[in-house]
Amino acid sequence: MRYRRNPALAQQLRRSPDTAAALLAKANDVADEAQSIARRDAYDTGAYHDSIAGAAGAASEGVIGRVNVTDFKAHWIERGYTRQDGVHVPGKNILRRAADAAGLTTERR
Repeated sequence: MRYRRNPALAQQLRRSPDTAAALLAKANDVADEAQSIARRDAYDTGAYHDSIAGAAGAASEGVIGRVNVTDFKAHWIERGYTRQDGVHVPGKNILRRAADAAGLTTERR
């Protein structure tokens, strides 16, 4: 038997439906973990929690998986903010913590 390298293999794998399914499953795992971390108390409407969802789709480099949060407060919840009285409220880092729990590494942009 002789092995011939397929130079297009990496590109084919990046665009395959199986890769998309695997990335979607991992994104959903992270989204589920993020929802379990997100607070839902008397002061919270649950909008942030309910807006967390996994997704996978095509991009120029191939299929990518991602966790989307559509609540407008997401940036403040994740990264923190400074109140009008000057007190800094630290971020909750919910998505990073969820990714860490799922065994993924994250980088800050």
